[in-house]
Amino acid sequence: MNAFAAAALIVERELQPPHLATPSLEGSVMSRNVSRPARRHRLVHVALVASLLGAPSSSPLAAEPACRFPGPWKQIVSVRNRISAHLSPLQIAADPTVIRDGGIYRMWFTNADSLNRTGIAYAESPDGLTWDVWKKSSGPDPIMDLVLTAPASGWDAPGIESANVIRMPTGRYRMYYSGNRVPQGSVTYAIGMAESADGIRWTRASKPVLEPMFDWEKPLCGKPNDPNSCSLGGVLEPSVLYDPASKLYKLWYAGLGEKSDSYRTFRIGYATSPDGTTWTRNRDPVLALGPKNGWDELWTSHVNVVADSKAGYHMFYFGSRMSDYKDGIEMQRGAIG
Repeated sequence: MNAFAAAALIVERELQPPHLATPSLEGSVMSRNVSRPARRHRLVHVALVASLLGAPSSSPLAAEPACRFPGPWKQIVSVRNRISAHLSPLQIAADPTVIRDGGIYRMWFTNADSLNRTGIAYAESPDGLTWDVWKKSSGPDPIMDLVLTAPASGWDAPGIESANVIRMPTGRYRMYYSGNRVPQGSVTYAIGMAESADGIRWTRASKPVLEPMFDWEKPLCGKPNDPNSCSLGGVLEPSVLYDPASKLYKLWYAGLGEKSDSYRTFRIGYATSPDGTTWTRNRDPVLALGPKNGWDELWTSHVNVVADSKAGYHMFYFGSRMSDYKDGIEMQRGAIG
């Protein structure tokens, strides 16, 4: 068990509904080093939530996910490194964000290096299947070279993950990412930002661009004004689009918190910004939990939104039912909606 995976295990143990027994947590779990990044990465079924306004309805969905757009999904082949069967020697490449840029596909994904840092790696591909993973020209890391990591003194020093990269109207690249907040093992998050001229050399903003504000986003804090006393909550997993018609950046994200009439879990929020740094958000989640006994009744997270000129926006997200939950395992069962 590594620290990156341990954070997921702690979240998923603590996110249980009231009728499920809560097991004890061993402090030693949080202190182990990162050896490979692994959080909640699972794919079982596919469905769709579509919105013409960019802020999807929170009305109940069907009890089972159904693949409706753009048609039946088929796994063609697993992606691979040009020189080996895996993108990473750790045999996991998490949270990919991919754009088509000129004649190539460019991908940024969560990984870890030999210094046990969790951050963002980079790869290119002519076809989206076989990838050349970026390595430093001199002194490459024996495991993985990362294009973005947090400094030891940063608010996100425990690790950077789940990046979302876009091209801005200026042509520069902008990355939004989930920052694991200090102290290590607190399982608290905020959304950070970095910019780059080439997609490889990044300048990271020194402060988060989005922090928890409402109860359904907020962590548990022993001292209200002391972030170091907080645990289990925050905002994470950003999905950002720029809308040239409205000249607004649009952000969908997961909030980990507790509503007064529910339990602590993930829900999906929405915000807009004229510059991509200062955000105005919806007070309530735009996609809350599914109906009782539904496939997404436990949580909605890992959001990814795609713009469609004919049909508005298509949101893909991860969800689970209560009966899917298993205590003590690293990767929970679920579906993509």
